[in-house]
Amino acid sequence: SAMLWRDGTHTRLCSTAPPPQPPGVVNLEEEVSQHLLNQAELLGEIGNLEGQVSVLEKLLTRQLQLHGTEHEATTRTIRLLAGARAQQGQRDQALQLLTRALATATTAFGETHELTAELELDVALVYRDNGNEDKAAELLEQVVAKMRGVNHPMLASALHDLGKLLVARSSTDEGIALLEDALRLLTSGPQHPPRTVLISTLTSLADADYVRGRLESSRRHLAEAAAVVRSDLSDSNPLFYEVLHRMGVVYQRQGRDMDAIPALQRVVELKSEALGRVHPSTALSIAALGLSLYRSGRGAEGRAAGEEAVELCTQALGADHKSTQGLRE
Repeated sequence: SAMLWRDGTHTRLCSTAPPPQPPGVVNLEEEVSQHLLNQAELLGEIGNLEGQVSVLEKLLTRQLQLHGTEHEATTRTIRLLAGARAQQGQRDQALQLLTRALATATTAFGETHELTAELELDVALVYRDNGNEDKAAELLEQVVAKMRGVNHPMLASALHDLGKLLVARSSTDEGIALLEDALRLLTSGPQHPPRTVLISTLTSLADADYVRGRLESSRRHLAEAAAVVRSDLSDSNPLFYEVLHRMGVVYQRQGRDMDAIPALQRVVELKSEALGRVHPSTALSIAALGLSLYRSGRGAEGRAAGEEAVELCTQALGADHKSTQGLRE
């Protein structure tokens, strides 16, 4: 699942190969397009969504002129633009972009093409994020049924997305069964599974176990996800500190605050470097760290961390934001 607004990953430009060039001749059009894509990815990584949208719109204009609408490069740029729009909260615009791109991809590339499948999942998840979970579930069930019939390479992603949605809607057993199906597909095949899909599936299973009170199973899934991130990505990848934060919370619920403290301290370090200290996600981890410090007998440090978390969240979001109020309580 390479959804821009879902797991923080970025789909790179994947067009059909350009015509062969004589030795030493550079395809300047492709080079400019790649430069714009790299610039858009960098802007997204630093949270400059307005700048990212501007660059992606410029890139899309170029690709429409060069390739037209029925080209993978054009369609992938539309996906990225829709993702940036969705991150801005402009989900209706994102849905319009994705719906048009899906219609084009179905006609130009076919129903079983990987890009068509990615767009189908994108559309369903925008409906989910817009609060229309019934429509999202209906679309995901259709996609899963179609993919099962052809053993589609995107099946694990579709199973993950549907399973996670069902767990969130309290259909926990059914959702976990789908997530376990996804994990089996990802770990039993001869091919190297997509790292982000494997990590997301392990994390979603851990979250489902946490809700059901199966804390040790949740911790094991998180430990496996963290190991995958560290071996195949890096400690600085956002997936690592998100997994490690969850692990710290599981330790807390198990009453293992002495284990939670070093995990959460590492999370605070990584988030401070990647996101900055004045960020609501950093503040959340500082608050969690403060709780474990307080409960382990380090009251003064725990209270100081809690107060800092509230102050940072106030600076980032304002005093009346629900996240700030939640930390204050």
